[in-house]
Amino acid sequence: MDIKEIIENLKKTPDSLRNFNTDASSAQSKFGITETLLNQLIAYELPYDIENETKYFDEYDLSNISLYCKLPSIQNLAIRSWINTVRLLSETVMPPTQALIEYKIDLSEDITTKKNVDILTPNKGKVTVSVRNTPIIFSTKHTLVPIKNISNSIIKSIIEIVSSINFFLIPESLRWNIERINSAGLSECGGASRLLCIEAQKRGIEARQQFGLLLAKPFSTGHFWVELYINNEWCAVDPLLIKMLSLTHRGQHLSSHDILLLNGLFLPLATIDSYEKDRYGFEYPVLDHFKGLNYYPINPIVTAQKQEIPVSFPTSFIQIN
Repeated sequence: MDIKEIIENLKKTPDSLRNFNTDASSAQSKFGITETLLNQLIAYELPYDIENETKYFDEYDLSNISLYCKLPSIQNLAIRSWINTVRLLSETVMPPTQALIEYKIDLSEDITTKKNVDILTPNKGKVTVSVRNTPIIFSTKHTLVPIKNISNSIIKSIIEIVSSINFFLIPESLRWNIERINSAGLSECGGASRLLCIEAQKRGIEARQQFGLLLAKPFSTGHFWVELYINNEWCAVDPLLIKMLSLTHRGQHLSSHDILLLNGLFLPLATIDSYEKDRYGFEYPVLDHFKGLNYYPINPIVTAQKQEIPVSFPTSFIQIN
């Protein structure tokens, strides 16, 4: 994807939904965008705002530019690690195995006066724990390599759903809008997984939308994906992720069948139960067992195969009673 095409896709987002808060210096330090490249992007009409003669840019725009221009950034370092993990899984010839995953939550900070709190944890949902027992470690078995006996027709059907969609980071207010995803041809993991879930169900395939962690060094990150119920088991699929890795980080070695290898990459935390609209009419996902409650976000640490993997941002949420 060349610069002109990147800018054309970015301009599909209205300026009213942009947050112009990043100057040229931060664009280079955080996203690897040099002054020369930035001027070239402006010439192609990259949106910006001016305050006190200083130009400010939107971080979603800069993230997408960094991604597709393969620039040096923490984001792209993490994405390259995802490719390595998928490649490792694709080269594994052993039958499906399970590994012990430890999920550590530190409640040492004085966040509540309550003795007990409710926490969302892998494969267990909401559990009540004592604040005094810190750190709290949950252990769960996690499938590393799924069975690869899904028919080619199902694989082809799932891939076709996102064939006209490109991975782009977009504002939260547009992220879950299926009509907008189809018209703009742009989505990130949240919206794409919702679309895949809906379309799979239309094709008679039992499907559910999941939220959890994408496990990879140097850190794990929050992620949405779809699981299909095939041959009496839930199998994680994410064709848009595979497509993005192949386009942006020379992941051409990744094939369509690699969408079946993602059970080992994802650690589920919760199934998306429903969607609601905020007062502005924008949709967002809702976890029914958290609905209407207040939470304190925390950053857990996941230990997989004896390696500690910090999580990049809060993906566990403590209910404050």
